Amino acid sequence: MKPGESPAATLVAIPESDIVELVKFVAAQSGHEPAGVESHLRWFLLDNPCARPSDPLGCGLRSPQGELVGCILQVPQTFRFQRQTFPVVWSSCFYVDRRFRRNGGLVIFFRFSELCGKWPLFANSAN
Repeated sequence: MKPGESPAATLVAIPESDIVELVKFVAAQSGHEPAGVESHLRWFLLDNPCARPSDPLGCGLRSPQGELVGCILQVPQTFRFQRQTFPVVWSSCFYVDRRFRRNGGLVIFFRFSELCGKWPLFANSAN
């Protein structure tokens, strides 16, 4: 690896079964307590009335050792414009471990942006 390069990481979907690992990763990256992060993410992702069990929670990066090292979460919401109601997907919790930022951050952001072919996308920030 050349100086300034990041190790390789694999782009993956984040299924519901990875929620515990996702909580640990987001808590470590955000500096928040794991219990608070878990409560928030379970409410935001799993108890969300707009969520469908068939949809992944988001996309992530896994290190060559299998460790979760990046994520951007897909949060379904329902918007209403005039008399029309439609689903949108909101991005949240966009984090990439410092060691993988050079090669990984844009990869997961671009994967999220590909959802525009399926749903309108909404993002209020990109950490």
